[in-house]
Amino acid sequence: MIDYNKLLNELATREGEIVEWKENVADERKLIETIVAFTNDFLNLGGGYIVCGAKEITDVNGFKSVEYVGLTASNLEKLKKYISNTCYNPTKVNPPIIPKFDEIRIPSDDTKRVLLITVDATANAHSYKADNDIKHRYFVRTESNTRAATNGLERELLRRKGQLEPWDKQINQKASLEDIDLLILRQYLQDMKLWSWSSNRLIEDYLSDKNKIEEFIPPLMGKLGVDRPLHPKNFALMIFGKSPIDFCDGAYSIFTIFEGTDRSKQQFENQWITG
Repeated sequence: MIDYNKLLNELATREGEIVEWKENVADERKLIETIVAFTNDFLNLGGGYIVCGAKEITDVNGFKSVEYVGLTASNLEKLKKYISNTCYNPTKVNPPIIPKFDEIRIPSDDTKRVLLITVDATANAHSYKADNDIKHRYFVRTESNTRAATNGLERELLRRKGQLEPWDKQINQKASLEDIDLLILRQYLQDMKLWSWSSNRLIEDYLSDKNKIEEFIPPLMGKLGVDRPLHPKNFALMIFGKSPIDFCDGAYSIFTIFEGTDRSKQQFENQWITG
């Protein structure tokens, strides 16, 4: 059997990344954002805890401590109902979240309880749309703060959760079949003994969204809709493109030869390699 008072004492010593203290829950929107952030688990800590009816204080020595003020029975039930209805509703939280509730007695006050909300991390990226929001937004936990996943955090969150394909496998809508060098593609297939002049397949057969060069290599092309045109994927442009640097600014190498063994000496030769 779990000793919840002992658990609370342990949480009081933990860092803010996995614990949020709420003296009262006047801002219910912030509460849901924090639940979503803990579930998204951007810091890979396994989730987190929200303790409602507790406030952080500073003791006489300047150290942080926790004071349990508790919630009344009516406020506690109202809060649990709000959280459940919001987190289970896919139009609000998507995918839905099922947090765990525990009511903990306060030894000094039988009229109130502390509500412990346990939020487990999941394999999904969850988003939340409040009543006055235009669209769903993702939230993450950074240090002891809950924040909207902006400025690249959303993309990184989706990547970590496996909901966003790696850059090299993404379809490049700015490129077309004309940007693939068929001579380079043919030479590669011949060198790898995957194609020959006597083959029944044409080189162009490999430039589809279904045919693969080999079993573990995805198709070179893709399309974003049934009736949409084919576009090369980024890795196809990097390997078989006529000018990869047109689609990736960093698609080049710098090869430098220095005289002697000291790189601080005058360089002997510097060559930029593209393609």
